[in-house]
Amino acid sequence: MSFARNVLRLGGGNVASQVISILAVPVITRLYAPDEFGAFSFMFSLVAIAFPIATLRWNSAILLPADEETADRLLLLAVASVIVSAVVVMPLVALALARAALVDDIARPLLWFLAAGVLAHGLVHCCELWLLRHKQFGVMAWGAIGESLADRLFVIAAGLAGQATGAFLALGRVIGSAVHLAVFLRARPPLPSAWRGRPAAAELKATMRRYREFPLYSSWAYLFANGGRELPTLIFAAMFSASVAGMYALGVRVLGFPMLLIGDAVARVFLRYAVELAAEPARLLESTRLLVRSAFYLIFPPMLLLGVLGPQLFDVVFGPEWFDAGRYAQILALSFLVTFLYRVLSVFFDIHERQRMRLGIDAAQLAARTGAMVLGGLGWGVEGAVWGLLAATVLVHGAAVVYLLSLAGLGAVGAAGLFATALVNLLPLALLLAAAGPVLAGGPAAWALAAAVLAAQVYWLARREPRLLAYAEAALR
Repeated sequence: MSFARNVLRLGGGNVASQVISILAVPVITRLYAPDEFGAFSFMFSLVAIAFPIATLRWNSAILLPADEETADRLLLLAVASVIVSAVVVMPLVALALARAALVDDIARPLLWFLAAGVLAHGLVHCCELWLLRHKQFGVMAWGAIGESLADRLFVIAAGLAGQATGAFLALGRVIGSAVHLAVFLRARPPLPSAWRGRPAAAELKATMRRYREFPLYSSWAYLFANGGRELPTLIFAAMFSASVAGMYALGVRVLGFPMLLIGDAVARVFLRYAVELAAEPARLLESTRLLVRSAFYLIFPPMLLLGVLGPQLFDVVFGPEWFDAGRYAQILALSFLVTFLYRVLSVFFDIHERQRMRLGIDAAQLAARTGAMVLGGLGWGVEGAVWGLLAATVLVHGAAVVYLLSLAGLGAVGAAGLFATALVNLLPLALLLAAAGPVLAGGPAAWALAAAVLAAQVYWLARREPRLLAYAEAALR
């Protein structure tokens, strides 16, 4: 099977699962109240921080060994780490959270989700890397689709049955992961040789020594990265309420959808170009210019739409009680634009082997976001915390974008000129949307007109930038 077909199958499954999830959100927001959604988001943020490091990152090394026996031992180590974390560590964390009064009455019934969520998500994470090693791309794609379908259908059914609580949102997530694992097992992948008998202790120790940098360093990097991404939900819940955390979580989910759908695909396509051109700095610089311009054109229209019309858009799509979520998305739109550029340019960390710098940036992001949100929240309430989050993200990721562009040979002045040119090309769209706010109160016809204007602008940009079509095609894969 060709490489292109493998990418199409795997990427298509991921895109399909994301589309299923986002299409179900308007139904879910009309069944579940913001405080229930916030309680679930609080607990899921804890799981999202914990489960990648619950493996101690042994699973990240599964693709590296030349021999299958070592890879199988790495899988065994990763699975054992997940089980120990879920059975021993997470219950202690849940008990500590309950005693420290960091969980309110709405979120307290979800404490069980810490152990179950880490176990389910951690095992899926381990199996994905092992299946990737064995090129089981079709199984991985169907697993992702099955997880999204099972999760969303269960959550919607529970809401329609009058059980619209955060506990059922959490249970839907666990059921989705269980279906994901069931798809893997139903495919009957080859049983790891290390699992057929008791593995030799000496061999396990040798494997742990050989790949010790993964638990020692990679796990910390993931902790900082995931912490910086998920900590705002925890802060909103702790400082204000579960309802505010739910509003923020929905806003971030909508803002992050273009990044999940497009950002990774763009980075993957560019990584191939960058590796091929690593020995030709002039061509790599020109390719980087095209990347930045194309990525900017891809992400700017949806972010601009949310930045201008976020509250009205959320009111129409998700329901009137989610109006504040649109306001938070409106404020944070600029931060996601900068983060999107950082995400697609982050391939330069790997090309130039600057993992320590990446770790430093992730740590700075975590510290800056935490400090800015707490100070903003104490001084100016919820919106103060949101504006603090915006400032911290733009500052840290903006500086990181400038640094990554310098690795490609593009200085600060050249980067400023590149962004200025892109902004000039997008100015007509910005002016039209800014003037359209009062008009869009007129109903569906006005929204259809706005969508047509947005589509026309994107089409015009695509005609001007041929590389944009290549990136868009990659995103669909």
